[in-house]
Formats: sequence, structure tokens, C-alpha cells
Amino acid sequence: MDKCKNDIIPEYERVTRYILSDKHFNKNTGRILPKVFIPRKDDTEISVYRTTNLTNDQIWDISDKHVENIDKNRIVYARADINSEEIYKIGKSIKKRIPPELHCVIKPIPQGFDHQDKKDRVDIANELVTKSTLIVKE
Repeated sequence: MDKCKNDIIPEYERVTRYILSDKHFNKNTGRILPKVFIPRKDDTEISVYRTTNLTNDQIWDISDKHVENIDKNRIVYARADINSEEIYKIGKSIKKRIPPELHCVIKPIPQGFDHQDKKDRVDIANELVTKSTLIVKE
């Protein structure tokens, strides 16, 4: 397994952002809300996982092992899958950030302390959701 933490992910890979609120998507329309791709105010990265060539069950196993924590009320309701090429098209990069295995981050994201940063964060999130596919956990 490649343990290099700074490798850039190729353009042909699928990455997955797990959705921790049932209010951040609409199951009936397949719409993902931009909030899914907006990190905490002081964070400049968006956590995602590499999921190319994984089965649906393997992708959900990642969330069970590394994202969901029922004791802390962290429940995964769905996921947003996006091709890494779409992320590069908007001028962002995806870099490995392991452990855990297959974890990576989309960066840079403005911090969100001033009005322009907040606007930029929403613009980035809007771009990402329009290129993402919603998969709801059953």
C-alpha cells in the first residue's frame, strides 16, 4: 500500500464524500445541498475517500469503519460521488491524507472568516454538488 501522504490523485478516479445529515440531500429529487461540501469555518480541506473500483458494499464499509460513530451521533445517511476530473476543473487539488487508507482531501478551500471567503466556499460547493451523484444508504 502506498503510504505517501502528499500524492496527488489522478483525474480519472471517483472520490466519495459521506453525508452526515439527512437534511443535506433530497432522496426524491437526487439533489445534494452545497452544505455537504462546505467544511467547518476554520478548515481549508474537504475530506473524501478514493472509491474507484470498489463495490457499493466496500464503499459503505469505509463509512462504517472511518466516518460513522453512533456514540458521537455521527451517522452516515448518504454519499456524494464525484469524478476527480471535475474537482481539478474548478482549480482544486485532491491529495492523499492517510491514515485511514484511501482517505484524501480536496484543497485549498478558503477559511470562511470574511464575506468573500464565505461566498467562495459556497461557489465551490455549488460547483461540486452539480457534478456529484447522490447515493442514499439503505
